[in-house]
Amino acid sequence: MRPNSRSAPLTVVPFKQPSVAGEMRVLDCPEQGPIAIEVASLLDDSGRLRLSPEVETGDFFRISLSKGKLTLHARGYVGFVPVTERVVVRVVPRVPIGNLARMARIADHLPTVLSIIRGYTKGEDWSDSLASLYASALTSHIDTISANGMLRSYQRHEEPTSFPRGRLLVHQTVQRLNAHGIEHKAESAWFERSVNNSSNQCLKYAIWLLARHFVDQRNVDKNVRRLHRKLNAQFSLFAGVDLDHGRRFMQDPLVAGKAELPTLRSYYRDALNVAAAVVEGRGVLIDSDGGAVQLPSLVLNMDTLFENYVRATLTSFALERQWSHSVLDGNGEGSTRLFDNPRSYKATPDVVVRSEDGRTALVIEIKNVAAGDFSKRDAINQAVTYAVRYGCVKVVLAHPRGSDSFHGLRSMGYIGPVEVYQYHFDLNSSDPVEEDQRFGQAVQSLLAPELGTG
Repeated sequence: MRPNSRSAPLTVVPFKQPSVAGEMRVLDCPEQGPIAIEVASLLDDSGRLRLSPEVETGDFFRISLSKGKLTLHARGYVGFVPVTERVVVRVVPRVPIGNLARMARIADHLPTVLSIIRGYTKGEDWSDSLASLYASALTSHIDTISANGMLRSYQRHEEPTSFPRGRLLVHQTVQRLNAHGIEHKAESAWFERSVNNSSNQCLKYAIWLLARHFVDQRNVDKNVRRLHRKLNAQFSLFAGVDLDHGRRFMQDPLVAGKAELPTLRSYYRDALNVAAAVVEGRGVLIDSDGGAVQLPSLVLNMDTLFENYVRATLTSFALERQWSHSVLDGNGEGSTRLFDNPRSYKATPDVVVRSEDGRTALVIEIKNVAAGDFSKRDAINQAVTYAVRYGCVKVVLAHPRGSDSFHGLRSMGYIGPVEVYQYHFDLNSSDPVEEDQRFGQAVQSLLAPELGTG
């Protein structure tokens, strides 16, 4: 964990609903695709249709009802979305994607956090932006521990005393005491049940680490302040537990999940899995089908994620190659008026590549939909309009690569003086770093005359 990061926090909904595993029926639906569900299967015990607040108030589905079936048309989000207390829809990406967690990290994209709990597999990449998620999950699991009792284990103690208890250690008494003329004491050993064990040390250290992270952030977000107060309150629950900065507790089989917890303390497992991920600085694989780390469901807006990922990839490439041109966000600093009328609404291409003298060399529109040899007509119209407005003669439409589409950069042809290109980005590449470089090199080839890269 990197406590000095200033990443924005997540807004986390306290989760109270049951886990995806076991109690709920999970249905698969493609991103932007429909799924029809029999209304009868959605009714609660009283015979009423009660949709989850996320579905009623969110923008995850467009809903229609016909002939006894509720049809959900998924929008641009992927992940587990609870429809009712018993039915969950898992929306999967419409194009193959190898590593959603990596995409989200590079794009600095914050998932939407829902109230339902699901299991995740631990990944390698830590994201500081998920600290609030970990804190919310950990404090909830520790609330369960507080309500049901802390894990205690027997620990051996040895002590020279005039009032021995437990087992008398004759050999140690002779060597350590009698040999030095001390005859009024004896060495004895006994066992006591104590909360100062590796499991509780792991939980205490994770609480301390997250609380320290929030202090270093100096964040004024009220949700973060609430979590910080909760962590501080729970820290006192472990008053009799050592704060082991050496992290020796991570070698314990119970902490590592290699040994079974006592049946009466099985509720420790979820807390330990989250705490271990925090201590190890491990993220989670957002697209995993299940795993040991129990966290609220994370759903991703794929339109925003893909756009931010492509822009971040190109920005990073430009910095590495020391371009003289700037890569700008057309939704922000790169925007302009669509007409030469000051009252006009804005032109907001996704990427604007601007030269040092202020000219626009290239405009890129990013569309999160696979395309064939030609992009859709409305996408082309939009891209060419932006090219004309910005006064550039090249424009690129960037799409995720479909399972049967070409790979890389290709010209679709000219519309007047504007040459329109397509780029198909392979999000399922076995070497995503190489794929990122390939995209940067393709864009650089279009800018070669101006950049002087040949």
